[in-house]
Amino acid sequence: MTQLKYERMHGLGGPPDVIREAFALLDKAGNSYSPGKRHILRNRAAALGLPAILPLRRDWDRIAFGKTLFWERHRYRFRHFKPGKTALLDGRRSFPASIPPRMSCFIDALILQDNDPKYLDALRNKAEQEQRPLFVQPNRKPAAKSYVSRVWSEIAGTGATVARTMMHDHFGAKGEEGLVKAMILCDQYSPNTPDHYKSVNVHQRVFDATQDDLLEEFEDLRALQ
Repeated sequence: MTQLKYERMHGLGGPPDVIREAFALLDKAGNSYSPGKRHILRNRAAALGLPAILPLRRDWDRIAFGKTLFWERHRYRFRHFKPGKTALLDGRRSFPASIPPRMSCFIDALILQDNDPKYLDALRNKAEQEQRPLFVQPNRKPAAKSYVSRVWSEIAGTGATVARTMMHDHFGAKGEEGLVKAMILCDQYSPNTPDHYKSVNVHQRVFDATQDDLLEEFEDLRALQ
């Protein structure tokens, strides 16, 4: 399954590339003349960019202000939240995560919409009091449970769960310390996880290097003709 995800990542780039695309969508939303389209583009920008910085499997679709996501000490922080796949395991604590301030603009845009930025604090409080879902449609109804993965599929060609594999590929290139960082961001605890991703990662890199060597030999042969 992991190998399949690596294949789907081909041409997608790493987390920084996805985040760059998300910022481009957010800029596009600001330049659109249609209120409905602006709303949709803001949703898509957040659905693409947030999992690239914090992979949560499919759990982005069940995040709600004032319930699992709060504005505290100048950043958005998670409380009372455990990723769905492992939430019921004994000893699992609430997910100790937050959104980096430079990525807060994606969530701010979902809250603020077309209102003046001076109302952002008031609208944050309102969203928390109403326990508004993170992603809502232009008619304010909650987005579909698979919304984030649908956005990734449409833009990147694969569901949002690939963000975890992407994170391991990105940090795995930096050695053992990088794999530990990837596990922390992906909320993974199994001691077997680093070896699993490392084996696939190393195989992929050796495979690519071997292909490059073969092509170099081919070019050398052509040069002799």
